[in-house]
Amino acid sequence: MALCESWDYPGAKTLWWAHNCVECWTASQFFNGSGVMAFEWIAKVAKLKTGSHGQKSVLLALANYADEDGRCYPSIKKIGEITEQSESTIKRALCDLVEGGFIEKLRRKKRKDGTFSVWEYQILTTGQSDQGLNRPKVKMTPKPDVKMHSQEPVISEPIKTPLRGVKKSHKHFQSEFEQFWLSVWKPFDMAKGSKKLALKKFIHHRKKGVSYEAIERGGREYINFCHRTECRTKHASTWLSQQGWEDEYPSGSEIVTKNKRATSNGYNPTDALALALADQTRQ
Repeated sequence: MALCESWDYPGAKTLWWAHNCVECWTASQFFNGSGVMAFEWIAKVAKLKTGSHGQKSVLLALANYADEDGRCYPSIKKIGEITEQSESTIKRALCDLVEGGFIEKLRRKKRKDGTFSVWEYQILTTGQSDQGLNRPKVKMTPKPDVKMHSQEPVISEPIKTPLRGVKKSHKHFQSEFEQFWLSVWKPFDMAKGSKKLALKKFIHHRKKGVSYEAIERGGREYINFCHRTECRTKHASTWLSQQGWEDEYPSGSEIVTKNKRATSNGYNPTDALALALADQTRQ
């Protein structure tokens, strides 16, 4: 309980004592002073078993910003400031939390300039997604009568159907990727990479549950950002490996504002964009 005295330390120790001492978290009101609403969700998710310290830290950070309905929209950067994890680690944790049924990702809101804001998340306290709840149940204790033999052909049917479905889905994902490649990924200066690897990563994320709309929208935002800043575009395989649709790209107005600030401070706007590009590339 000694760690409960470290309320002002926003790192792993704080998350540890917050997870193990909910009362102390109430007193400190976590990091942003969100108060009662956030505390109720923090108390709920603290009881969930994610099987990973990293996932639990991210889930607790989301709960810290939750409203009364369990919805929140912190940026990846903000979650990183709380959990002290890298962006790639946070993205993996978010995907695992979605797959595990602990959270749902809602659609992003569109800004006036056509770009999209950060993702909105819905916390689920059951640890199961809607798909998991609607999954057909298998009867483990059938009635001991002669009709048991009539169930044999029924067992074979659901085994064959998913196999045919997987083959169709794979071809469908290939078709989606070609559409994504031709209609979206046409940068003026793309880094070297493998199209086969890009296809592999695309299918992997689609099977994980990432929607085509999210990938396409994120790709267009990234390409538009690179066109505005005249940066060297990552290859699609690299962008997909880094889950680039999760990144947040500055809008045109934000870039203009940064350029004005750079000019007023005696800096060349081109140099400022180059620095911003370097930071984006390193991420």
